[in-house]
Amino acid sequence: PGAVIYIPPGHYTLQTTVNVDVGFLTIKGSGHGFMSEAIRDDVNHSAWIETLPGSSHVQIAIDNQVGFLVNRASDPGTNGRLNSVVFQDFCLDGVSSAKPYLPGNGKTGIKVQYDTDSLRVEGMGFVYLANALAVRNADAFNITNNFIAECGNCVQLTDSSIVGKITNNYLISAWAGNSIFLENNENCVITGNSLLWGARMQFKNVHRAVITGNKFVSNFS
Repeated sequence: PGAVIYIPPGHYTLQTTVNVDVGFLTIKGSGHGFMSEAIRDDVNHSAWIETLPGSSHVQIAIDNQVGFLVNRASDPGTNGRLNSVVFQDFCLDGVSSAKPYLPGNGKTGIKVQYDTDSLRVEGMGFVYLANALAVRNADAFNITNNFIAECGNCVQLTDSSIVGKITNNYLISAWAGNSIFLENNENCVITGNSLLWGARMQFKNVHRAVITGNKFVSNFS
């Protein structure tokens, strides 16, 4: 607890799932590199002044694999919740998949299975994943400034309550999935997001949500 795991710029391949089972942990890189050629393996960098600009690029190697799993095996009633887990400024790449990405390669970027407080996912890039971010039972979550592109489902939140924010993200999903899916959620603020392609929100048993100032550009009927 209290540690920062730093992922330097470069290409990294996950052969197994990273299991996060402690709180007060930050996993961060130097940027997702989405707005450059940096996340591509086959690019000739010889003429670049800055090679791999801002790209901490993590590839998920195996189909149906989870990249990062937040889960503590013991009972939440005994050990409480995981607090202040942070994912920040790196790219999670499913490597390849075809529209509509569901079921696709079955890969999930970040899955939060255990109860959490103050979960933060900030400045991340997600691409070619069946599910970019799947979270259950998170309170006071903050999902902001992420670039989630060409994924089946972008943000899925279930059984979350108290307060939470989904703000200032690019969410690009195809027609088979959702840009934002909420179930059994209370008091969520959804604002400043750009939803493209499928541009779909789906809510089930959601109360007192605030949805304002978002841009929807739907390319599919």
